Amino acid sequence: MPYHPRAEYAARVAVCAQLAGRGAEIHARLMETSEWREGDSTIVLSGLSEEDRRMIQVCVTSPSADSALLEDASMAKRLGVEATPTTLLQYELQVGSLSDKQKARLLEKLK
Repeated sequence: MPYHPRAEYAARVAVCAQLAGRGAEIHARLMETSEWREGDSTIVLSGLSEEDRRMIQVCVTSPSADSALLEDASMAKRLGVEATPTTLLQYELQVGSLSDKQKARLLEKLK
């Protein structure tokens, strides 16, 4: 599956942040900023404690990050995910960014 050249690094940061208990916070930062796409990863890790930052930076190149990414890629392949973003909701894949209207419609299906 093709992806942005920095997407693997972002995925590694997200996996490692999850292991550090900071997954939701880092995921939000990755979605809110584009600086990491240009190679500035410091913005994503800013505001974390030195200990958390160091742990994530070491984890990014670790076998546990490799394993998590391989597992995620394998699951994506089994589900038929070929692009990002892809949303899976009630056995239906929605490929590409969703408008607010589309998101609302999908959420209505959950009720």
